[in-house]
Amino acid sequence: MNLVTPILIYQMGKVGSETFERSLVNARLPNPIYHIHFLSWKTIKAVENFYLKNAHVGLPEHLIRSQHLRRIIDQHGDKLRWNIITLVRDPVSSEISGVFQNIARDLPNYKAG
Repeated sequence: MNLVTPILIYQMGKVGSETFERSLVNARLPNPIYHIHFLSWKTIKAVENFYLKNAHVGLPEHLIRSQHLRRIIDQHGDKLRWNIITLVRDPVSSEISGVFQNIARDLPNYKAG
């Protein structure tokens, strides 16, 4: 196991976490950095099922990272120490941002006029 404490960026989507993650990566910290949106198997499976049934684009990278990290926690959870960063954002602006980011996934026949 790595002796450097990993950093976990864990929050809902659309809060600026990708920018935050890039900043940490650019800082060249020795810590492994994990950026996820889901951590419970129940939620991971529900989101996976949604994408497999509705999205027709495969599983998004953030979901694959969630699955990977959950397996690590299941195997080594009692030995792990984490630095956890959680970001928040106004829920209305977050939802509006999500509509535009996911428009191709949610409305595949939509064409901007």
